[in-house]
Amino acid sequence: MKNRIVLFVAGCIALFLSSCLNSDEQEYDIPKDCQITAFSLSSDSVPGLSAVKFVIDQVNGRIFNPDSMPYGTEIEKVVCTVSRANGLYSIEVTQEALPDSTYFWNTKDSLDFSKPVKFVTMAYDMITKKTYTAQVNIHQQVPDSMSWELLNSNLPGFPAKEQKVVTWWEGNDESYYMYTQSTDAGNGYSLHVAPISNPNSWTELAMEGLPAGEARLSQMTGYEDALYVPTTKGELYRSVDGQKWGGW
Repeated sequence: MKNRIVLFVAGCIALFLSSCLNSDEQEYDIPKDCQITAFSLSSDSVPGLSAVKFVIDQVNGRIFNPDSMPYGTEIEKVVCTVSRANGLYSIEVTQEALPDSTYFWNTKDSLDFSKPVKFVTMAYDMITKKTYTAQVNIHQQVPDSMSWELLNSNLPGFPAKEQKVVTWWEGNDESYYMYTQSTDAGNGYSLHVAPISNPNSWTELAMEGLPAGEARLSQMTGYEDALYVPTTKGELYRSVDGQKWGGW
């Protein structure tokens, strides 16, 4: 009988020790998803701001409104509301509009969105991070209007009868080629060139081969590696460099 009691007690102790060992070996997964899942802004002083829809680009870390707010909208400090993934532990913000403004955000303090705001989120593992740049897009000019800028006031330098501007490649650079026919037949044609990257810097180039007073510059077109222009007599001229022309 004593032996049975001893064996029963020993079995209970072994079972207890085995249970303790198993509990020590159990692993827990620390949440690592630190994404911002929803974003909105609101302010009593900015009409319509609370209705603006923001897109979160999780791949490139961008938060923005695809439909720009009306021209003239002014945004400074506003209330920012975010929804977070269950693994998000903290959010650090940097406001471009405010120097030395990097701090851990409590998700309640208002933020200045007159310039982009950067959010750096951290997961509970204290290693995983994600960076977002949030900005409010606002129309930069009045809708249904056109904005013009004077680039040069003395081209081509004489009254023009006909004119045509085409784009053309010079090596690895694309340029504007402006062909002009003077109202004075004695002046013939002129060619001015400006790089697309700097359209207010024009240079006059020599050109030859077009029949005087016959080229229809307005019908000039580019095809593959050459320019083509018809004449009033039904002929077709071609150039591979935009300067030297020959019958085709």
